[in-house]
Amino acid sequence: MRIWRASILIGDRAFSVVLLSATGATWWQRCANCARMEPSSHWEAPQRMPICHCLHTRSRYGRNSARERSQSRDCSVVVHAASGCLECGFRVGLEHVLRFNGARYFIIDPASVASGASVTHLRPRWVASRRLIVFLRAVDASLQIVSPGIGYVGDPLYLATRRERSTHLPIWRNGMGDTIIEPYDPYHAFRRAQEHAIHFAEWVAAELREFASRHDRPGIVVVPLDADVLGRRWFEGPAWLRALFETIRERQPYALTTPSPYLRAFRPRQTVVLRDGSWGPEGDHSAWSTPASDRLRAAVAEAESLVVEVARRFPDAHGDRERALNQAVRELMLAQSSDWLLLTGRNDPGEAHRAWMHLTRCWHMCELAERDMLDDADQSTLATIEEIDNPFAYLNYRVLTAETA
Repeated sequence: MRIWRASILIGDRAFSVVLLSATGATWWQRCANCARMEPSSHWEAPQRMPICHCLHTRSRYGRNSARERSQSRDCSVVVHAASGCLECGFRVGLEHVLRFNGARYFIIDPASVASGASVTHLRPRWVASRRLIVFLRAVDASLQIVSPGIGYVGDPLYLATRRERSTHLPIWRNGMGDTIIEPYDPYHAFRRAQEHAIHFAEWVAAELREFASRHDRPGIVVVPLDADVLGRRWFEGPAWLRALFETIRERQPYALTTPSPYLRAFRPRQTVVLRDGSWGPEGDHSAWSTPASDRLRAAVAEAESLVVEVARRFPDAHGDRERALNQAVRELMLAQSSDWLLLTGRNDPGEAHRAWMHLTRCWHMCELAERDMLDDADQSTLATIEEIDNPFAYLNYRVLTAETA
């Protein structure tokens, strides 16, 4: 499955909502029938991570791939402007990287707002000397969806993640507690998803109406959602999202659009001072900075140095060498996903090993790139890894060594 991450803004001149998520491109193309989309990336820049090649590379690749994906001139301009990255985290200095690489706005957690500042999440602000705009994610709206305790995902009727012991199939619903195990009924579960979609649409509309009653311009609610929630951890999540679109289209409390048109209609008036922060439990980067995750981060930094070194030695590579270098950068970017640091810090062996797998493939690709000629076995290995790890379709290794200053 190729990775496609998109932000969807729901709004009109009165109300606006942003939903960020990620899943297969085909699924999002269907959603495009009722909303325009802007791609973004998904990574974390912990406090101890230097402003280095990877940050510029991801920003630059997001810009270039957005141009390639665009189907129209207008969409190209909109997509080029977007940078919904950093997993809503922020580190001082990152705004200069984003601006240098053409971003017009980005999205952060309110924890990154300087202490003592009274800033509403319903209005974007200027940063970087009025050259870059920041949106704040709506924490309460996000919890309304993804919190196991108070959010939709924990509803007793929804499919539980636990599996039946003999068949390993997910056949149980969440229920009211671990002591009561009841079979899953998809009819009632998907009816509940529709109810939750209506509830969320009304909940957001009420918040924005209250904001509009006290201000002379509309508010905007930004709700980042992860594909890990919409599908794997919440089986009914895609049905909920579709029902939400249908509810909005039918009742029209707000229209579907993207952030850029909102900014063209309503430019920010105020600025905001930011600090290091994220959506983590303490509002900082500590969840990504444990002894185990620090070892992984060091390995990623070593791999990045190796890839940069090899790429600079072959600035005009073509054929198999260019393919190997492209795949090396692709594996490096996959290894830099914030999820691996988070899972490693939690001692989760189920998925954390995948980061080391991507690093191993990255090192192997560098070895292949240094060879003058690839034999049949090397050709087969390269083709296999290209097929297995195939996101970032427009990636070229030269973005890693392009000028960053």
